[in-house]
Amino acid sequence: MFTDEWMLLCANGLNDPDSDVATPLGEDAKDLAQEVDFDSRELEWEKDATIYVLADPEMLDEPTGDVFRRSLRVVLERLADQVIFPFDHIDADRRGGWLVACLEDGEIKNPKKKFSVDRGSDPEQRDLSSL
Repeated sequence: MFTDEWMLLCANGLNDPDSDVATPLGEDAKDLAQEVDFDSRELEWEKDATIYVLADPEMLDEPTGDVFRRSLRVVLERLADQVIFPFDHIDADRRGGWLVACLEDGEIKNPKKKFSVDRGSDPEQRDLSSL
């Protein structure tokens, strides 16, 4: 809704959003960072693009033991001048509420603020798996 282009972070790197691929959960951090690094070389995004990465910070910061790809976050930060990680500022049980607020208002919300959709709902309703 908000993008010109987007990619899915998957077990084998970056994939087209229409593909049916496995999630990156449980993948080796070094292998995943390497796949994303290789895939990113084929992207034709403008250098002045703004990229939003919707991924768990723990997965992004898991050490890879590689001098050049210290973490998946490092690889993703190289994709453009402005790479934003909204989930760094949102508790896991509030991420669904943030996404709903963005979709309802038709704009990307500041992830550091609370959202009305979170009020009066229990954690299961705010969890991303409930969407």
